Amino acid sequence: MLVQQLHFEEIYINFLIVNHTHNIIDQYFSILSKALGPCNWVGSQMSLVNLFDVCHSDESQKPGVQRELKLIYDVVKAWKPYINEDIKYYNVPHCFKLFMKHGQCIMQWKYVSSDKEWKPKIPVLEAG
Repeated sequence: MLVQQLHFEEIYINFLIVNHTHNIIDQYFSILSKALGPCNWVGSQMSLVNLFDVCHSDESQKPGVQRELKLIYDVVKAWKPYINEDIKYYNVPHCFKLFMKHGQCIMQWKYVSSDKEWKPKIPVLEAG
């Protein structure tokens, strides 16, 4: 939509391969999910914040910033008018490129960023 409405000439979207992120936030969520695992429910926001503090008692394991979310956007509802239900299996490639060509927004993809060529190839239109 952003390319089609000429807000951007090109957009590149790259997704990390599952289980290959390996950054500090992964460790943080791993510890948090282990602490939440045995819980049947969390009684309040205060008890959840306390659980965060307890399971990350080692200061080196605590995240730099911890904030309570007061507002959550419903992005699925916001994007619903723009979603093309005919497009499926878009999670297999990890790299996408969107750009304008001949007045249409075109999407190309690569399985991984190290692939040399974008697929599918764009046909050459000759002026007649």
